[in-house]
Amino acid sequence: VRMVLDNADGMLRPGSFGTLSVSPTTETAQALPAVETTALQRLGDDTVVFVPMEKPGSFRAVNVKVLSRTVRMAVVQGDLHVGQKYVANGGFVLKSEIQRDGLPTSE
Repeated sequence: VRMVLDNADGMLRPGSFGTLSVSPTTETAQALPAVETTALQRLGDDTVVFVPMEKPGSFRAVNVKVLSRTVRMAVVQGDLHVGQKYVANGGFVLKSEIQRDGLPTSE
């Protein structure tokens, strides 16, 4: 972590160690789902993640908004909840199918 701190009294010195505690700013903070970045697909103007349906081999696209991302993971908000199964690899094939046949979406 890199941050700027007020050190008017000169207490902090280069090479010093300290402890930092980070917590949510409100008690109403909730956990948001994170998905592998390979799961994110663009479908028109929307970003979607494909999730399996009850019928084996059936999938639907759910709309998400990417809040933050790293190279491998993205925190999303939308029609996906924490712990929900999703398609991490192969979403491009499903995207092709939805563009061709029109799979159901979560709109």
